Amino acid sequence: MNEIKNCNEKLKESFVGEKYDWYATKWQKDLSWNWAAFFLSVCWLGYRKMYKVMFLLFGFFVSLDVIMRIVWPYYPPVIDNIIGGMVALFFGIKGNALYKKRVEQIVEQIQSIPEERRETTVKKEGGTSTAGVFLALGLLVLYMIFVVVLYWDITV
Repeated sequence: MNEIKNCNEKLKESFVGEKYDWYATKWQKDLSWNWAAFFLSVCWLGYRKMYKVMFLLFGFFVSLDVIMRIVWPYYPPVIDNIIGGMVALFFGIKGNALYKKRVEQIVEQIQSIPEERRETTVKKEGGTSTAGVFLALGLLVLYMIFVVVLYWDITV
């Protein structure tokens, strides 16, 4: 059992990369603060390859905008600021826990593949992604265009 735990920890360390010690300390608590996740939520998700959560977040905002456009066409922009602040606060508080969950899920899946391919797979699946940051930024631009088009007749 101890051997499996050591193997899991090594895989987690390989998965996370050079920030593993920092994350391992944060993961010992249920709630811990992450400034990067707070200030750069979407980009942080892309950087840490948490694409599913990133796309869900964009889906949430697109859905919210469509619903608000239908229900309350002239709603005050301060509502967007409040919702954005709440989302940033959520990721600041829960970002480390979400990342821990993802790391544990991937490491558990990697345990089922042959040992000689584990290290390569964990490095491919884990680490960070500059491309993920650019994907997040691209989605932000598309989202801004979507919002302008959605509210075009109101702003003109």
